[in-house]
Amino acid sequence: MYKGIDISNYQTNVDYSRVKNSGIQAAYLKASEGTTYKDKMMVTHYQGMKAQGILVGFYHFFRARSVENAIDQANFFVEATKGYIVDLKYACDVETTEGLDKNLLSSCVRTFIDRVKELTGIDCIVYTGSYFSKNNLTDILKGTQLWLAHYTTGTPSWNTNIWETWSGWQYTSSGSVSGIFGPVDMDQFKEDLLTGSTQPVNPTPPMGQVSGANAVVKNDWFYGRTANGDIEPGRIVEIGDRIKVIDVSYSKQLNLVEYPIPGGTRQTYIRNVVANIGYLNAPIYISGYRQVYDRFSGASIGSVNSENVIVLEDLGHGKLNVVYSTDKGPWTKSGVITR
Repeated sequence: MYKGIDISNYQTNVDYSRVKNSGIQAAYLKASEGTTYKDKMMVTHYQGMKAQGILVGFYHFFRARSVENAIDQANFFVEATKGYIVDLKYACDVETTEGLDKNLLSSCVRTFIDRVKELTGIDCIVYTGSYFSKNNLTDILKGTQLWLAHYTTGTPSWNTNIWETWSGWQYTSSGSVSGIFGPVDMDQFKEDLLTGSTQPVNPTPPMGQVSGANAVVKNDWFYGRTANGDIEPGRIVEIGDRIKVIDVSYSKQLNLVEYPIPGGTRQTYIRNVVANIGYLNAPIYISGYRQVYDRFSGASIGSVNSENVIVLEDLGHGKLNVVYSTDKGPWTKSGVITR
C-alpha cells in the first residue's frame, strides 16, 4: 500500500521535498477537464514530484456529453499528458452526470477509458464516490479498476455490482501534508495501480495501413457498430481514413469495413451514409445480365443487368466483389459477380 495524495491547481507553492519527507509515496495530478481545460499546475507538480522520487499519475475531470464527446475528451487528456512518464494508471474522475441518465453516462465513461487505453497502451481507472457510483453507474464498467472516494474512518463501501474491490481509496478531502498549504485529498493506493513504465508515453503510434483500401471517409466520421447496428463504445472511423469496404448490407444498410487504428487495423460496421464514403475505384459498366451472390454464404441475392458497379475487390478466379445501386439509392448493396 502506498501513502498518497491527489492535487491540482488549487495547490500552489508546494515544497515537494517536505511532501516527500512527510511520507507521501504517490500522487495523482489533475491534467485536464472536458475538452478545453488543461490544469495550469500539472507540469510544475509533475516536475516537483518526480524530482523527489514520488510516483505520479494523471487524472481527467470528466464532463459527460455524448459518446462522441467522450472520445474527444480522451484524445484531449492523452494529448495533455503526452511525453510524461506515467507511474500510476490514468484515471477518469466521474462525479457529475451532466444531466445524462446512468446508462448513457456509463457508456460515455467506458468509451473514454477504452479510448485512453487504445491510444496509450496503459489502463485507465475510474475515480468516483461511493454514493455516486451506486446511483449513477452501471455494470458496463465491470472489469475496470476503482479509485474510491468515501470519507470514513471505518470500512469504505462502493457499488459492488461493478467492482469487487478498490485499487485506490480517497479517505478524506481535508488532510494535512507538510509542504502543502491548506487541506489536501489523502489516499491509499494499491500496487495494482502501478504501470511499471519507465519511458515517456507516446500516444501517437503510426496508424495502420489497410491493405486493399477501396474507399476514403469524407465529410464526417462514423461510429463503429455491431452487425445489429448498435454502437460499439470506443470505436470510431475518422474523416480521412482510407478503408476497405468488404460488404454492404441492403436490408440493414450497414457496411462491414476494415479501418486503420494505431499500430494496425480493425473491422467494424458503419452506417451506409453514401455521402461520407468516397470510393477510390471508378464505376465500370457491366454489359448484360449477371447473377449476384452473397460474399460470405454464396447464396443468390439478386442480379445486375447492364449497369454501373464499383469493384470493391478482385477475388480471383473471375469473381469480383462489387457494390451497386438499388431502389434504396446509389451504392446500397454489394455482392459477388463473375466478370
